[in-house]
Amino acid sequence: SLRIRVHFHLHHLCFLLCTPAMRSTRKLFAAPWRPPRPEQSQQSPRHRDQDPASMRASRLPPAAEAARRRLVECLRDRSSPGDDIVATVNELRQRRLLAGCRDITSAIRTLGSRREWQLAVGLFEDLCRQGPLPDSICHAAVVGACQRAAQWHMTLYLLHHGWRPSNAGDSDCASIAAFSAAISACGQASQWVLAVQCFAEMHSAGIVANEVCFGAVINACARGSNPGGAMLLLDESTRRNVDVGVVGIGAALSACAKASWWQQSLHVLDVFRRSGAEPDAICFSSAISACGGAQMWPRALCLLRAADHALALDVGVYNAAMAACERADQWAHALELFGELHGRALAPDLISCNIAVSACGRGGHWAAALNWLHSASRFKLRVDAVSCASAISACSRAEEWRFALRILDNMHVHKLRPNATCYGAAIAAVDWLVALQLLVDMQSSSVAPTLVCYNAAITSCEKAHSWQHGLCLFSSMRSAAVEPSTISFNASISGCEKASEWVQSLRLLGEMQRTMLQPTIVSYSAAMTACARAARWEQILALLEGMRRQGIEPDQEASRVSALALCAAGKLAEALSVLREGGLSFRPRPGSVLGSLVLDLHGLPLEMATLAAHSALVEAALCIAGPESDVAAASRKDELILIVGRGLHSDGGQAVLGPLLLEILQQDWGLKEASIVQGNAGRLSIPLGALRLRWGLEPRS
Repeated sequence: SLRIRVHFHLHHLCFLLCTPAMRSTRKLFAAPWRPPRPEQSQQSPRHRDQDPASMRASRLPPAAEAARRRLVECLRDRSSPGDDIVATVNELRQRRLLAGCRDITSAIRTLGSRREWQLAVGLFEDLCRQGPLPDSICHAAVVGACQRAAQWHMTLYLLHHGWRPSNAGDSDCASIAAFSAAISACGQASQWVLAVQCFAEMHSAGIVANEVCFGAVINACARGSNPGGAMLLLDESTRRNVDVGVVGIGAALSACAKASWWQQSLHVLDVFRRSGAEPDAICFSSAISACGGAQMWPRALCLLRAADHALALDVGVYNAAMAACERADQWAHALELFGELHGRALAPDLISCNIAVSACGRGGHWAAALNWLHSASRFKLRVDAVSCASAISACSRAEEWRFALRILDNMHVHKLRPNATCYGAAIAAVDWLVALQLLVDMQSSSVAPTLVCYNAAITSCEKAHSWQHGLCLFSSMRSAAVEPSTISFNASISGCEKASEWVQSLRLLGEMQRTMLQPTIVSYSAAMTACARAARWEQILALLEGMRRQGIEPDQEASRVSALALCAAGKLAEALSVLREGGLSFRPRPGSVLGSLVLDLHGLPLEMATLAAHSALVEAALCIAGPESDVAAASRKDELILIVGRGLHSDGGQAVLGPLLLEILQQDWGLKEASIVQGNAGRLSIPLGALRLRWGLEPRS
């Protein structure tokens, strides 16, 4: 069969290069369908099996003929071991005792059931070489043999080069079987485009597709995550009055579940019910999963109750409903459904326990998650890596890193090999040193770190202000064939921002844009804060302009930093506008003391108090520079009083906001004249004359 393999590879290359671009599935059925007249064979039906092999068999001596019959009977015996079948076929092939198409077709079917596709193709080649040409039944058998062995390349080759119908009577059913096998082979390999093209070739060849063909191509679209194609094909089967049955409906619902198309899944269920059939448990499970993926957990529970009236529920339907509640953080409903299993005498499986563990973790009940993990043995279930990963994630969310590491270590005791999901959940729970050690352990255990693992480790370094290690991890991602994501860039930029490494922050932001990733407000805010700490006002203004070009609205931190930069550039009105865009505009009021403006910051957190002080300073500066007719009274004010409190209600009874805000005013704004009001430690005084001197402002008449 060397020649057929060489031809196969050449054909496959040409097939991939010459195949036209995939048209939309809707255009597939646009042309009117006219079945052509099947091709007639050169050989009459009466002489179909009078090939050289059969004529040789008729001239065999009686003893040899008896031996041939014994071998053929052994071949047809499905209880024979696979090795005996292969040995029998090889013996018949070497002695040329297989008599005609019928015996060879039987041998090919037997070999196909045992996935011996190479030998089946060899027999088919022998028949093509010896003549006459194989009929459509033999052709369908060899295509089916390759499909059972998951050899979709060879299936397509034989489909396009081996079909030679012997007569009009037996070609239709066999050709449908061959095309169905080819479509199924493409679907098993997630090659939905090729599966739809094979279905289109059936349509062009005038072969009427039955429920098996429609079910196969719908299932191929479902496996290839093409719910739109699956729904169109389902509509086409309805238009042709072809009942695809539970298998086709289940495949369409599975495609909707993968895409979280909950409305389409409900429509499919309604169509199925109107046809007089009742969906089974698998159909209901898929529809419930579609609702769960769309966070429509009330719809999922309604479907569960509807299924309860239509059929006897199994644990799979409950698992789908529990997963829908778990995804929507409805952990109480998920555990309530788990309790219903006992009332219905249904034994929970491992998936049920895993969902319960994950639901407890999402609800912040890490201790309950560990209890569910240990209770799996009570149901005679052996936990797997998914169970441990869910429990580790529950501990990680509650910052119980010791328990997370204990679960990871105990996996080896239970003869479980931790996977990347388990390591990623543990890395997210520990500090940066342990996170780096876990990455080393992954490599020593031959577990490749995933993007989630790298992101968790970089985030740990960022929280610990270890920006150098974070950048090293970021640089090692591409060498490990892992492409950084937006989270990777944001964590690295934030780490550099906390270390005031503004050059590295801008470099990472530029690299992010070059890799076609869209920077977020987190990316810009971190880079702008890094530049602000180094007093790089021009870079901040450039970043602000980049944000505006991309339509990103600045948050409070970006507004504060941008206002600082604009004030340094003397653009006071624009600074105030930026603060107002960020929802931060604090207008001081005239104080009881003549010539003062007062702003009460008492009780505000430091970040908000800083923003309020900046806004008030900009407002006061504009009052100084504004027209006398607009702010005549305000322009004559002499000082701005900030009420910060004396710390009587803070921990330890010490003032916190006042000293920190004073330091910010003196260092960031350069207002060295700012001071604590004498005799009142809960107030800060900022002479407005300092603003006049710093920004060169004088009241205008």
